[in-house]
Amino acid sequence: MPGRCFRCNKQSSQSKTCKNCRQHSSLAHVWIRSEYKGMPKELIHSLKFQRTPSAATIVGEAMISTLPEITEDTIVVPIPTASSRKRQRGYDQAVLISRSIARQTGMSVVRALVRTGQTRQVGSKKADRLNQLKNAYVVVRPGRISGAHILLIDDVLTTGATLESAAKSLRRAGATQVDALVFARA
Repeated sequence: MPGRCFRCNKQSSQSKTCKNCRQHSSLAHVWIRSEYKGMPKELIHSLKFQRTPSAATIVGEAMISTLPEITEDTIVVPIPTASSRKRQRGYDQAVLISRSIARQTGMSVVRALVRTGQTRQVGSKKADRLNQLKNAYVVVRPGRISGAHILLIDDVLTTGATLESAAKSLRRAGATQVDALVFARA
């Protein structure tokens, strides 16, 4: 996908959050691999709903092709899945994708975030999502985050509320820069 601001969809060099949106965002860049349709949608569906954890490797490899050059000292942080979903699937898909990306890039994965709520977002309106996720993430490894460049990993971006909430928590914990890499945009 061409570089665009993830909030307003304006063309943007290297998928930077544009100047206007940056005033309201804790994210510097958001790279998105594909649209959530066709094969990408089938892959995510397989990963999340058909218990096919091996799909995470394919998703991770595809996501890496979207990344510009990033230094190895960047820390990969998966967006945590609701614990009820993890129990249902038997794994956290964002963690599996993050591990795949880390293996291929030499970056390290730090599970620095814990999700405080279990609200299901699928089908929720944008305003509801933003409200549900206002303080949804807590940083549990602030020592690893302080002064670090973070690369958040998630499978699907819908409104951006999840990424925004996680990035805000990481910035409050002292991260110097928070970027995100997402497989598909719904």
